[in-house]
Amino acid sequence: MRTIFAFTITVGALLALAGCATSSSTAQKPERGPDGTIAYMVQVETSEPRARIEANGDYVGKSPTTLKIFGDKDGTFHNFGSYEYEVKAYPVRQGQYIQTKVFRTGGLFRPEDRIPSRLYFDMDAEPSSAPTSYHSTGLTGGYDDTVLAPDRYRVVFRGNDTTEPERAQDLACLRASELTLQHGFTCFAIIKEDNSEKVSSTNTLGHIDTTASGSRYSSGSGNVYINPYGYSGNYSGRSSSFANAHTTVTLPQTYTFYSPKTGILVQAFEKKPDGIFTYDAAFLQQSLKQKYRIK
Repeated sequence: MRTIFAFTITVGALLALAGCATSSSTAQKPERGPDGTIAYMVQVETSEPRARIEANGDYVGKSPTTLKIFGDKDGTFHNFGSYEYEVKAYPVRQGQYIQTKVFRTGGLFRPEDRIPSRLYFDMDAEPSSAPTSYHSTGLTGGYDDTVLAPDRYRVVFRGNDTTEPERAQDLACLRASELTLQHGFTCFAIIKEDNSEKVSSTNTLGHIDTTASGSRYSSGSGNVYINPYGYSGNYSGRSSSFANAHTTVTLPQTYTFYSPKTGILVQAFEKKPDGIFTYDAAFLQQSLKQKYRIK
């Protein structure tokens, strides 16, 4: 009896080990992506379904949908050349707003954000997207500069669709001030300036939604009599049905966005020249940083 008991335990242990080996070998491995990344599946939901979802400007699908993001193995966003990853949800009907979520992908000593397992957009919430801040160029804009000569620079600042043109012009001048001081000069003149706006638009599809509800009511009464020849009787009743339907028609809509861009060509000087209007680089740098609360 003791021998049989020991044998039973041994067989059970072997089966348990075999089960563990089978489950571990058949476990699904994450999909591999470029640069050593792996795929993360993110559920995207909106307060009202059928919202158009875009990631970095590419169409993903209508909500609810699943977004595949290739990120680092530690669960953070990977930098594929842009410092930010942007997800947008577009209105389903009039009165709603475009919703945006922006995540950092790292670079220039900035940390990476973790990839969420779920994204939720409240389509009725008023947009809180901030204008482009002062940083090197990324998905939402920023500055880009080229040193053409030790004393000549080209600076371009691009803003997002909530950035005012004045802000783009000021932050381009701020970058010019920094370059001037970094190269040992004190002032600069703007040789050429170009201001423009990038116009983009997106279209939402129209759709018709119908909802219906109903109810049914019935009642009746009757009598049954038993006699030597069988059953006899009478019965009367009635039934009623009610139904209500509501149809909502949403027309196609077009949303247009304007993003400012300022480009300047700068000549730097060691001291203020005669007959040429120049900006004091140190003064302008301090003034613009105070204006926009830049540390």
